[in-house]
Amino acid sequence: MYGSPAGGPVLRRGDLIRTLSLFLSRELWKAAGLSLVAFTLVMTVFAIIEPMHKEGLAAGQLASLLGYTLPVMLSLTMPVAALFATTIVYGRFSQDNELTACRASGISTLRLLKPAMVLGGVVTLASLFLSNYVTPHMIGLGERSVRANIVGIVRQKFRAQSYIDYSGYYVHADQVEQYTDTLQLRGVVAADAHRRSDQRFLTASTAVVSFSMDQGQVWATVTLISPTVSRSNSRDIVEQASMPLPPMAMPEGPIREDVSWYNWDDLAATLGDPMRNIVISRELTKIKRRICHDRVAEDIVREITRGLPYEKLTREGDVYSIRAGAAGKSGETVELTSAEGGRRPVEVLVMRGGRTVSTITSEEGTIEMAWSAMEGTSQATIELRHGVVVGAPDGTLPAQRRAEWDIGQLNLPAEIRQETDQISLEDIYTRAAELTSNADILRDTTGLSEQMVRRLLNRIKAEMHSRIAYGVSCFLMVTLGAALGLMFRGGQLISAFALSVVPAAVVIVMMLMGKQLVRAPAVPTIFGLAAIWSGIIALIAADAAVLTHLSRK
Repeated sequence: MYGSPAGGPVLRRGDLIRTLSLFLSRELWKAAGLSLVAFTLVMTVFAIIEPMHKEGLAAGQLASLLGYTLPVMLSLTMPVAALFATTIVYGRFSQDNELTACRASGISTLRLLKPAMVLGGVVTLASLFLSNYVTPHMIGLGERSVRANIVGIVRQKFRAQSYIDYSGYYVHADQVEQYTDTLQLRGVVAADAHRRSDQRFLTASTAVVSFSMDQGQVWATVTLISPTVSRSNSRDIVEQASMPLPPMAMPEGPIREDVSWYNWDDLAATLGDPMRNIVISRELTKIKRRICHDRVAEDIVREITRGLPYEKLTREGDVYSIRAGAAGKSGETVELTSAEGGRRPVEVLVMRGGRTVSTITSEEGTIEMAWSAMEGTSQATIELRHGVVVGAPDGTLPAQRRAEWDIGQLNLPAEIRQETDQISLEDIYTRAAELTSNADILRDTTGLSEQMVRRLLNRIKAEMHSRIAYGVSCFLMVTLGAALGLMFRGGQLISAFALSVVPAAVVIVMMLMGKQLVRAPAVPTIFGLAAIWSGIIALIAADAAVLTHLSRK
């Protein structure tokens, strides 16, 4: 007990300690709260809000996105704010000689650190809960908010630069008008940059940009209305009723599929079943579609090689009968050629109701199978080149000579599509060699399992370890910050900030380095995990050394 010289009330040692603990706790939480607000707002504005504003998000969506991203930023800024607060409060406590008075009263220095340890424990639990459950959920909501304004993002790109680089095309528009889920372009000029030696130029008074979703990926399709098509090496000018350009996958932006946004349960589940990952599932789905395309190509080559017409490609009731002198397969594309001397040219008969309505012949051509994101199914495109002649079989219309002729959006044979639909993603992952003999598909499947899946599993392990390590580091950093404040009297803002940054920077750098090492194929995973935990080991050693030094005072 401690008596008053004037005979006043006696202050017990326990009461003194409780009073000091309450005082330090109040100052710590106040400083931590103010620091947390400042750090979080600055990081949110510069890291998320400003970039997304430039992408075309409306004010209301920016406000909702701020709410979605706050938990993400809190999980990052909360430990730094707590570290900063403890360094300031304990530094000022030491600088005002209150530490000396406590020591003179017999109060242990380590007892004074108890409020900081409590704060560190709370921050650790909050950080683990935020990073493992709250942040992934809010990120999902934010992703849906961004995708909901994908039309506005594309419109903003057009208005900012008057054109977009679209899937190998440069599309310019004089005016852009936005509707609910589409865009209408006016004064459209497009350049096909796929073939530099034979570029196509397309012009149209109007065009429509439509959007579709496939395997979690947003696709945009530009359809030109009544376009005029010309070529750089030809004088022919062709007019068409409409012309859809190949779909383009929209950039995923700052919120993309990444294990960093998985909650803990999803991380553990994906570690056991990699096909839960949307990227792996998307790639396996692409391979499944390629198997379908490859089987159609094999079917076409087999029939034409036997001297038979191929009549399984259809469109809106029309049947396209294909003949050629020879056919070969290049990947999922069929190359058609005429027989020597032109005895059997490449020929396409358009048949309607059992009657031929149009005949197209040429020296060579291709049949290409591809997935249509706009239609949600695989389709074929026939393209004929060199010496193209288009005419009616009954002679009612004069024959037209063209540099090329093409028709797209042809339905693939139903039996092959149904047969391929029965293949599961697990079948492709485990027994692709039994499903196809295409060397390119088998190579890509092997690369998927040996590279992409292995990298995914390594990244999941690194993410799980880094979350636990970062949570543990919160307690260690706050304790170390308080101890350093007492030792070096870091009550001034600059010195407190310097003392706070060093331990936090070491831990964050080592974690980032560890994640990068885990992603490197040539580096064993154990080295990356060791780097992640090396920062924690260094913090434990630093805490032990500093606390041992203070305990002797």
